[in-house]
Amino acid sequence: MPTENQMHFMPTGPTSDRESSMTAFPGRQDYENFYTAYGECFSAWSSVEFNLLMIFTFLLQSPSYEAVSSTFYSTTGFRAKLDMVDAVVKNAKHSDERILNSWDDLSKKTSKNSLRRNQLAHNTVFYGRESEHENRKLFIGNPRTPFEKPRFHTHDLNQIQKSFSSIATDLFAFWERLNFDTEKDSA
Repeated sequence: MPTENQMHFMPTGPTSDRESSMTAFPGRQDYENFYTAYGECFSAWSSVEFNLLMIFTFLLQSPSYEAVSSTFYSTTGFRAKLDMVDAVVKNAKHSDERILNSWDDLSKKTSKNSLRRNQLAHNTVFYGRESEHENRKLFIGNPRTPFEKPRFHTHDLNQIQKSFSSIATDLFAFWERLNFDTEKDSA
């Protein structure tokens, strides 16, 4: 199969599928729907990280966006980024109780969803079926135990993307409130 047409997945299934699973391929439309949903999850997640950067940048009030963004993106792992933003929010001079409570809820929600992002990023795309009576499907699963939950199919990816987009929207709204409060305080 030419590289430009190569499909990316690991075949899996019950023992009875051992021979046929190596030659079974998803339909092109199912494949494109799955990978479109998969890519949209990561695009939505990048908005989460960018909106965290906006909060971080605003609260540090650095004259150098490049320095702040370089610092933010030099950390390894999302947890470190969230911890940096958390420290800045909690120690900013104009963070009042309302801002801190709002941030605490948003930070917890963001952290919880980062676990889902990790499941998408660090597991494997499979094509197969759990039993002989099911149709083969593309799904993301743990490479050690592909049929144990959590497994993510196209419909799950669509829901995850919506969840990530919702968090990104909430982070943006938090940033807007910070801006509004600062403008109100300086007026």
